[in-house]
Amino acid sequence: MRKILPFILSVVFFSWAVSVYAQNAWINEFHYDDASTDENEFIEVVIENAGSYNLADFTVTLYNGNGGGSYKSTTLDLFTVGNTEGNFTFYYYNYTQNGSSIQNGSPDGFALDYQGTVISGQFLSYEGTFTATDGPANGLTSDDVGVSESGVPEGQSLQLSGSGGFYSDFTWQDPATNTMGALNNGQTLGTVTNTVVKFASSSGSVGEGDGTYNLAISIVNPDANNATSVDVVLISGDPADVGNYTTQTVTFPAGSSDDQILVINITDDSQIEGDEVVTFELQNVSGGNNASIGSPSQFDLTILDNDFASTPDIVINEIMQNPNAVGDDVGEWYELYNAGDTDVDINGWIMKDNDTDVDTIQNGGPLIISAGGYLVLGINDTTSVNGGVNVDYVYKNFLLSNSSDEIVLLLSDGVSEVDRVEWDNGATFPDPTGKSMELINPGYDNNDGTNWQEATATYGDGDMGTPGALNSTYVSGIKENPGGTVSEFRLHPNFPNPFNPSTTLTFDVPGTKERIDLIVYDLLGKKVKTLFSGKLNRGRFQQKWDGRNEAGLEMPSGVYFAVLKSNTYRKAVKMMLLR
Repeated sequence: MRKILPFILSVVFFSWAVSVYAQNAWINEFHYDDASTDENEFIEVVIENAGSYNLADFTVTLYNGNGGGSYKSTTLDLFTVGNTEGNFTFYYYNYTQNGSSIQNGSPDGFALDYQGTVISGQFLSYEGTFTATDGPANGLTSDDVGVSESGVPEGQSLQLSGSGGFYSDFTWQDPATNTMGALNNGQTLGTVTNTVVKFASSSGSVGEGDGTYNLAISIVNPDANNATSVDVVLISGDPADVGNYTTQTVTFPAGSSDDQILVINITDDSQIEGDEVVTFELQNVSGGNNASIGSPSQFDLTILDNDFASTPDIVINEIMQNPNAVGDDVGEWYELYNAGDTDVDINGWIMKDNDTDVDTIQNGGPLIISAGGYLVLGINDTTSVNGGVNVDYVYKNFLLSNSSDEIVLLLSDGVSEVDRVEWDNGATFPDPTGKSMELINPGYDNNDGTNWQEATATYGDGDMGTPGALNSTYVSGIKENPGGTVSEFRLHPNFPNPFNPSTTLTFDVPGTKERIDLIVYDLLGKKVKTLFSGKLNRGRFQQKWDGRNEAGLEMPSGVYFAVLKSNTYRKAVKMMLLR
């Protein structure tokens, strides 16, 4: 049943310390890709009343769409001055002539900022969109110009055309003869007095449990005497996901260029539904000076689901992505391990990667992985063909790349993720031929390449791996301490305590063959790190904790609890970390 939060929707004013609309400047033309050797790659910027500014306060920053990082920043005082048309001056910078280049996209982009603040609408990209991770555009999502260069003849560029005096007055055109430093083809510059209302960006995201989202609406060229109003209409998505949303009217006071912020209530429900997208549109603008709706006129809000099904402790434990004894088309496989204490049926689960490979497990009945057991999924189950591996389930439409690839395992709801491994062409993971990649301990983070090693045991026709069995590179992760007589479970006090940077935990296992978990929690009961998970023979063991969490980050000073638990035993010891 939905838990509808009280519907709160209001409009608040938001003033920037430096109004980006005070600087009427935009990226007007650029060239990034030739049919042969890239030449004369450039960016052109137009500034109104350029003499009123210090050009060094404007910066063009180039961004790599693969990761969202910046890779070059150039201030406009280093640009070449072009023509002047009325109050507008052109500036351009030829990157190739200055010993650098603009990346070829899919996607990439650039931002124009003034004193470190990106000018509205001036985080642009080509061949797709992305979110910046540093620099002046950090956290912003780019606007795709919608046209691209794919090996165009030398001397062409992408450029704005149309008539007006603001960026929103123009549209990007397909490649045409470049006009570096001058008016573009089909472009007329002049002061435009019409009021334009638009969303500040075209998309955003919010967590389902975040409560509210601030939706920003911008105005260009407000009228000094007349207010401007516009309706914000939900045109796609379930109104119940946004607090039973109904159309709201936003009003800009006369003369105000400040963004208006529509505070939208986000409904937190308990349904497992995946991420959802709702779309708002600006309609029925009125007032201002012949006001119109500009671009973007629609805004997509992604609501990130915070409800997940309880997932079994199934681990992707071994991967043969590059067999040598047989071809990849018959010899690829991977192994799952059930680290839980109950049997698990994986029939109906989904395996996929981050691209287009996807397969739903359809076994025609239960496909059980017993507690503490293994199950092998492969591309072929004929041992005389596949290199001699016993495959429990044959998948389709799924390939394991020899370079970088992923295995993502989902429950049958298609949303709840059970496990994921993303290997990286040898950067941190092994990169073997004729050997599987083995996780050295099922309790370790299997998305950390340092926890994987190449198999050392031979199977079938001569490749190395341990399909359906304990990995040949397995390590317990703990140190056995043979001292003392063990007759019952016991967790001893850690030593030293208090400690910095590490402490050692000693515990006894009486040999009952029960599953053992040794886990560190913080004072609020939140899990910090699993130190060990598995079965041990009878004995006394020691495990060190280095004061770090699962991500390898140092934990702050404070009280922590180490908990040793099995089906029949649970004990905690208090530890004090002092940094």
